[in-house]
Parts: sequence; structure tokens; C-alpha cells
Amino acid sequence: MPKITEEEIKARNEKIQEGTLEAIIVPIKVASLSLSAMHQIPYILKYGNKQTISDLGVSTLMLSSGIDGACMNVLINLPGLEDRIAANQFKKQVDDLINKSHQIRDEILDIVYKELNRN
Repeated sequence: MPKITEEEIKARNEKIQEGTLEAIIVPIKVASLSLSAMHQIPYILKYGNKQTISDLGVSTLMLSSGIDGACMNVLINLPGLEDRIAANQFKKQVDDLINKSHQIRDEILDIVYKELNRN
């Protein structure tokens, strides 16, 4: 976008902010959906086919990595967001997603490794 006149500069900055916001919102949605999927794994571990336990462990690792990666994408874009109140809220949301995903990941992997070591 051109950036010669004040109007062009303003319009360009607004579009950059819109893009930055989208670059934050999309990975937060990915991380949130991945965490929701991760919350289903303990049920599957308990009632599902015991022969799939290693697959569930790998699924847990993949979901956890996806959450971490999505959160990293948010964090890299936060400094570009001019709305500092929104940036702080997104930061809190990311911290919460990371903490929750690491906690459930560790709980699931403990179960998986205990079951695998019984064989």
C-alpha cells in the first residue's frame, strides 16, 4: 500500500493492525481447539482400545507441539499490536493455554508410559 499522504499512511497502518490481529486470533483458535482435543484423550485412554495407547501418546505430543507452535505465533505478533490492552489479554490467554496444555500433556504421558511399561 502506498504511504505518501497522511491518509495513505493511516489506511496502511490500519490494514497492518487488521492483519496483525488476524495473525493473533487464528493461532489462538488453533491452540484452543487443540487443547479441547487433548482433553478427550484421558477418556479414550480409559475406555478405548488398549492397543492404541502409543498412538494416543503420539497424539498428545503432536497436539501439545501444535499448541506451543500456535502460541509462539501469537507471541511473535503481539509487539506489533498497538492496542496494548488487547495485547495483554492475548498474552494472558496464551500463558493459560501453554500452562494447561503442558499440565494435561504431562498427566497423559505419565499414564501412557505407565501402561507401556506394564507390558
